[in-house]
Amino acid sequence: MSHKTRAILAVRLNSLAQGYSGVRYVLLKHISRLLADDVLPVIPQEGSVGASGDLTPLSYLAAVLAGEREVWHQGQRLNDDNSV
Repeated sequence: MSHKTRAILAVRLNSLAQGYSGVRYVLLKHISRLLADDVLPVIPQEGSVGASGDLTPLSYLAAVLAGEREVWHQGQRLNDDNSV
């Protein structure tokens, strides 16, 4: 699963780095740091509701960037109580 999550982050980082979204550079650095440190959001494979296939996975990324939700790091599933 981690390779799929890494791909989601890499694609989003690449998309945002194009410069058309108006996000701040610091967001790109944070996503890049997650990839470099292998801190990956826990994104369910099933259970998404809605018309867009990418909004739900991206909401998990946004929550992790905000200091919420669970992540995978060094093979361990961590939540905000036992942060990295």
